[in-house]
Amino acid sequence: MWFYRSEVVKHVVKETMKLQRQLLVFPQVTDMGKDRNQKVAKNVFKVVGSRAFKAKNKAKPVSINLKNLQVQKREKVAQVDSQWNELQANVLKKKPEEKKEVVQTESPAERIKKFEASEKLENEALEQIEKMKC
Repeated sequence: MWFYRSEVVKHVVKETMKLQRQLLVFPQVTDMGKDRNQKVAKNVFKVVGSRAFKAKNKAKPVSINLKNLQVQKREKVAQVDSQWNELQANVLKKKPEEKKEVVQTESPAERIKKFEASEKLENEALEQIEKMKC
């Protein structure tokens, strides 16, 4: 029995789908007169013909301009690479410049003055320490 019911349900669904399709294709027209049973146009714009559509899918030959661009690009890359290699070789050839050490030479008189000044400071420090002890 249940199999029979499912078949009935399938049949009803099919019929309703048919009716819905018919309503979409032939919309109901309430007008009376000559044009009442005619189809209503779905699309306002005309679809492009099949010949023009098929031509879009065909493979097109590569234009010469694209080939020329590729050749120019390769040449430019080769030129930049050669310049880079030259620059790298020049950098590797050069040795870093050695910095000359600047030695500050003091005259003997200046050294003597510094030595005497340091001796004075030491003597004063020793005198202060002796005063503290007393």
